[in-house]
Amino acid sequence: YSLKLDRMKFSNKVTENFSFFSWKMLKPLLLEMIFISIYAFPGTSQTFEGDFLGFQIKYSYGSLLYIISLTKLVYLVRVFGNYSNFNQTWVKIFAKHLKRTINVKFALKAQLIYNPFITLLVVYSLAWIVFSILVNSFEKGYYLINKNTTQGNAKNDLSNNLNELTESLWYVIITMLTVGYGDYVASSFFGAVWGIMAGIVGLMLVSLGIAFFGT
Repeated sequence: YSLKLDRMKFSNKVTENFSFFSWKMLKPLLLEMIFISIYAFPGTSQTFEGDFLGFQIKYSYGSLLYIISLTKLVYLVRVFGNYSNFNQTWVKIFAKHLKRTINVKFALKAQLIYNPFITLLVVYSLAWIVFSILVNSFEKGYYLINKNTTQGNAKNDLSNNLNELTESLWYVIITMLTVGYGDYVASSFFGAVWGIMAGIVGLMLVSLGIAFFGT
């Protein structure tokens, strides 16, 4: 926020007397500190159950909090945007004369052009880990118990093959690489949704890699 204040003064959006402790700067800082404090403590065992698409689901509150806490990864993007060589003050001065806007999007595009291999590797690795955690969080709480049948004939398949994070890591990397062996599959609705998203993101990143290395 101190860096943001300096850039706001540089672009004449605020006066030089504008303080860091003014409500315009302090309010979003306090809100972000509250958001960052959301954390799933180890050993959180409280669970809730419900019916979804005719099947019973059982999830822990800790898993849902853990999923919400993954959104904090957006701060990695902000750190990159603030300290990238393509988003420094001298670049903004040069761009100001060309009437161009320098932001995180510009810095990421410039990083892709000048160092595509490292950039794509980092983005791919982060996407792989995040999608694996999301798939695993929804899959390990999913119970295939059909509510539309009698108790004696109820389908009860607890042999979900994505209960472990290592299995989800394998499933997601194979999906993102568009290989799809089929040895691991998502059983829950939300697990399948995140699997589809992983496939789309993986296809986009692979296409970017081919485009950059091909030229």
